[in-house]
Amino acid sequence: MRRATLGLLLIVCTAVFTLPAGLLAALFLGLRIGLAVMIVGWLVLLPLFILIGLYVSGRSIQTVTERVEYDPVRELKRRYVSGEIDEEEFDRKLAMLVDEDTKQHRRDALEFDNLER
Repeated sequence: MRRATLGLLLIVCTAVFTLPAGLLAALFLGLRIGLAVMIVGWLVLLPLFILIGLYVSGRSIQTVTERVEYDPVRELKRRYVSGEIDEEEFDRKLAMLVDEDTKQHRRDALEFDNLER
């Protein structure tokens, strides 16, 4: 956990301090050097520190995006295939998910209709 915190600290510091460092470099050393500092900071160091942080914390980019794209139906299928739940429970929970999705779709449609008026 401590390594992940260090990686995050590197990312935040690089992102925050690149702009003032680039502006100061442009002011005192010239526009080209200031631009070079910003380019190196944001386009080279920042992605590098992100990849290092992911590597050190043991995560991959795919794992991070999978967390964002959580699909309850996929999780339900996984549990059914692995034997955690039986067919009856699978069908019941799937019906609940589909019913909830249908209700949400109806709410969104009503809200959209109200906005158009």
